[in-house]
Amino acid sequence: MVDYAVSQQINRSPEAVFPFLEEPMRWDWMREMRSERAAGATSGIGARYRVSMEEEGKPTSMELEVTELEPGHRVAFRTVASTGMRWDGSFSVEPHEGGTLVRSEGRIRLNGLRRLLEPFAGGEIRRGEAAELGRLKVMLEAVGSESVSES
Repeated sequence: MVDYAVSQQINRSPEAVFPFLEEPMRWDWMREMRSERAAGATSGIGARYRVSMEEEGKPTSMELEVTELEPGHRVAFRTVASTGMRWDGSFSVEPHEGGTLVRSEGRIRLNGLRRLLEPFAGGEIRRGEAAELGRLKVMLEAVGSESVSES
């Protein structure tokens, strides 16, 4: 199991940042991530999303469920089904130095024989999670405030 906790300062308001964290369908800032709402799912706690990505060159798919939601502040999710790993995590935002401090925390558990790689994968996972928040920062700081808040 690999635990991670990373943060990123983004020069945008929490109100402009949080919508890009609370719903996996807006996670287009994550590398190789595609998501869609699971059939019959609604927004908020209990909503489920099918997510697919490339992990170490191999396709991984999972279904995530929103487990906590503090609108405008925090969202947490857990894996309910997966082909390659179990990923439980959260994103939170708070005002900080005229912008927003974004925190991403979680736990990743690789499935099958890949679990043997976990002791070696921790640093890579933490760097990857930090890079994802870096992409979010670049994306949100590059667009005008009207474009982001209305997206």
